[in-house]
Amino acid sequence: MGNNTPQDIEGFHDCEACDVKHPATSWCLDCDYDMCTTATRFHSRNKASRDHKVVFLEQLAVSVFCTEHKEQFRLFDEECNHMVCRSCVTLTHENHSLLSLAEVGLKYKQEMEALVTQASAQAEVIKDAENRVLNASSDMEKAYKEQRAKIQSVFKKLHDAVTTREQDLINELEMLHSKKAAILTEQRALLRNCQDCIEATVKGVKSTIQSSDNANLLYVRSTIESILEAATKNQYLVLEPEAQFVPELNRCEKRRLQRVVGALNNVGVVMDRSTCAVTTTAAGSGLEQANPGEVASFTIIARDAQRLSRAVGGDTFVVELKNKSDELEDKVRADVQDKGYGKYLVTYTIPRSAKRVDYTLSVRLRGAHIQGSPFTVHMASSLPCKTNKVLSDVAGKITQHS
Repeated sequence: MGNNTPQDIEGFHDCEACDVKHPATSWCLDCDYDMCTTATRFHSRNKASRDHKVVFLEQLAVSVFCTEHKEQFRLFDEECNHMVCRSCVTLTHENHSLLSLAEVGLKYKQEMEALVTQASAQAEVIKDAENRVLNASSDMEKAYKEQRAKIQSVFKKLHDAVTTREQDLINELEMLHSKKAAILTEQRALLRNCQDCIEATVKGVKSTIQSSDNANLLYVRSTIESILEAATKNQYLVLEPEAQFVPELNRCEKRRLQRVVGALNNVGVVMDRSTCAVTTTAAGSGLEQANPGEVASFTIIARDAQRLSRAVGGDTFVVELKNKSDELEDKVRADVQDKGYGKYLVTYTIPRSAKRVDYTLSVRLRGAHIQGSPFTVHMASSLPCKTNKVLSDVAGKITQHS
């Protein structure tokens, strides 16, 4: 449609102010008729019509038409929030707030450009957040590997110490076993020798008894009895085992091992030492009251999931202070100073011109509120208490006199 002239396009008309059929180039909204260039110039100079609202047709979107009246859209109705053609204005939109398409296009273009700028800024914020999450993931992986290596190192030393002690005890047990076994082996050999000797003596005596006559038997009787008595009454012979082997750790050693095992069960508790929003607290007068124009402050005490105070800084706390009165939202900037040992000093100043309403104070860590957040901050009077009392007394006297 780039080379089409207005009269070639549906929706354009001839000039209604001239007798000659000139193509219309503008439209008077007050008179409701199309005009050519000459008529438009005369219309704008005429005292009666110089203040009329004239819309140039070249500013209209010639590619969009009213489906109801088959005419080109010429204006935008702000009350109904849609485009209207000439017939729409005459029939149903005559007294509405109307703007030319060029005016409304510029208006909404600026609004959309502002939204685009806002969205682009938000995209940058999200990108920065993603980078922080990426860095946090990298730091977490590094910390995980370091702590894993420490745990393995500690328990390797414990394992080596336990293994060494185990081998020492086994060596002591083997030495004791060898000593006892040698004693019993020696005793057994002695008993075997004595047994063999007695059996040989008994055998010889039996042979002598059977082969000797009475005279010879009586002759050797005393000798045989002495030999048998000596064999059966060996006072140096130990018949009970000379060694017993019942190895056992003594009671003290048992208790020590039990304590060691119990201690091992509690060695190296793995815990999350990062700051936890739910257990983190805040303290200070700035959480409850603030004087307009004066610096208010409070302190954030970072704690971990076990409610233990953190000894290092590095956390990013987001502090918001705002009030909503009617449709107006006021925000106050807060400064967070990292003290480096798990505490953060927060300061803010409510302007003297601020409305005397309560403020909502939010303290968040990674999007989560800390303990007690959001807080309610009451606005204190900017006048000293004594001055307030004087004014109150004066107001009371005026009321009495009246």
